[in-house]
Amino acid sequence: MITQKQKRVIYGQLISSFEREVDIPLASLALFLNSKHISYSEFGYKKIKPFLNSLEFLSLKTKENKGHKDEFVVIHDFDVDHKEEEKMKLKKDHKKVKLALTEHDRNKIYSAFLSEFDEGTPIPLSQVNATLMSLGYSYKEYKHTKLAQFLLDINPTIRIEKRNNIQYMMLLKPVKKEMTNKKKETGEILKDDINFPDNLLLPLKEIGLRDFTKEEALDLVYKSYLLAKNNGQVETHDYGVEFPIQNKDLPEAYYCGIRKATTRIGKKYYVAFLSSDLERPKETLDRMVQFDDFEKSIQELASLARKEKWCYKGSRDPYLVLKIYLQYTFHRIVKQDKLAESPNMLFAAFNTGLINSDYEPIYGILVLKPQKEKEYHFEGFTTRAQQGLGKILIEHFNPLPKPATYLSKEDFFFDPQQELHTDVKHIIYDNLDRFPLHTLSLAFLPCPEAKQVLLNLSKCNNPNAREKNWNVLKKLASSNLMVYEYLRFALESAIEKAKRIVSYDYRFALPSFFPTRNAISLMLPLEFDPNYGIEAVLLVEKTQSGNYQGQTILTLKQCYVNARLISPLENTFLDPDKINDQGF
Repeated sequence: MITQKQKRVIYGQLISSFEREVDIPLASLALFLNSKHISYSEFGYKKIKPFLNSLEFLSLKTKENKGHKDEFVVIHDFDVDHKEEEKMKLKKDHKKVKLALTEHDRNKIYSAFLSEFDEGTPIPLSQVNATLMSLGYSYKEYKHTKLAQFLLDINPTIRIEKRNNIQYMMLLKPVKKEMTNKKKETGEILKDDINFPDNLLLPLKEIGLRDFTKEEALDLVYKSYLLAKNNGQVETHDYGVEFPIQNKDLPEAYYCGIRKATTRIGKKYYVAFLSSDLERPKETLDRMVQFDDFEKSIQELASLARKEKWCYKGSRDPYLVLKIYLQYTFHRIVKQDKLAESPNMLFAAFNTGLINSDYEPIYGILVLKPQKEKEYHFEGFTTRAQQGLGKILIEHFNPLPKPATYLSKEDFFFDPQQELHTDVKHIIYDNLDRFPLHTLSLAFLPCPEAKQVLLNLSKCNNPNAREKNWNVLKKLASSNLMVYEYLRFALESAIEKAKRIVSYDYRFALPSFFPTRNAISLMLPLEFDPNYGIEAVLLVEKTQSGNYQGQTILTLKQCYVNARLISPLENTFLDPDKINDQGF
């Protein structure tokens, strides 16, 4: 027996994907219900048609077609509050205006959740969204563009969890006042045990918190952690925790990850990421797509694509760059809603952004897998001219899937006429390990105790030992003014030379996309010594005034994949054969 509440959920799911009063193939609707884990057998029906007939907002019909009958389903209006329908229509007419949740909205939604779901029971977000739709709410029309963050804004007792890469909502019982004085639970992370890496100040600057020091950033992170912990918003793993950042000045929901340190050097924990997306770019492909043999699929893509070097000098994995490229590209495809699904809901496809030797785009073909842990099964890569998968591509997709995009016209060019301001002191003290060793050897000549440390760095491949030596070198640099003055002169000279290079040939300013920050930057080539050529880049971004801000320096390895996302890097200063995978 189907309850009215269950009917509303099913109705909400259907109208979120299908139009009303149109003929929908029965097979398509059946596949859709399966994909949403709605099974007629769970409601006591042996076949789907009696189940559909029990839903008063559906009607079944048949049409004669060349001697056989085609079956269709039509969705009709249901007993939804007309005021709420008008509200939804009004929202659709003002898509560009992002609404804010009112207290009335919060109470209405939360009351519906309490009557629909049991406290303490994990509910898939797809089911929660169906309930929202039946109430007349679409989270995409509100200031919170993520469903999870929209839900967290409704009530403090709502918690979001991830299990097996699937997100769930859980309604927690309100904490009683007499329990607020209990002792801290064991295992709580303490502020003094957390290290905030220097490189994570850049993501904060990207979102407008430009004046934050490391201490202020750590304070923001820790206060957010305590608040999230109190509200039940901390996602706990064996390797650390994840939680939303609490700051009214942030333009969108932001998340932080704290990880356990793997070495005995320094503090017990470190801030691993700051991101506007809780699901990190590299994880999206693995979360959504099932590969029978990922390594084999990567090899097939490399053989199909136009010949290109897909690893660095000394890489153990010959396809290291290609794997990261595919992960980042797929994430961007999903974010831009360019993952195409066929009208019959059998296939999905995406443009890899790569081409074959005939400059034909290469596409990935997926099969939708209803009622499976992952949404899609990978079938293979193809061009439109190939037999087999190429035929599926042409028959089921029109137009063909579009590639991910990254740039506007102004992102391509660096204007040498504009001023370039760089925080040289920050770069030297916080990113000393990105300077070439031969430059550091000259800088530390007035500091004899650094000789052995530099020698260790030139020979050692062990990450823990290298980190220890870098920490020693940074302390020596901070206590020796002559070292700083040499590095300042070397960096400023390299920057001035980079400006001259770009003035001569604008193509030397390479655009790059950083998925973890969802940001475009230009990279200027840094040459500290003509005998060694270009060894690093200065990451610059245009400010509102039209001038440029030099944010940081990166090694060539740190920026290669980010630049490759935008275009091939042939005939540029980024040559993978000259980039050492060991990171020297």
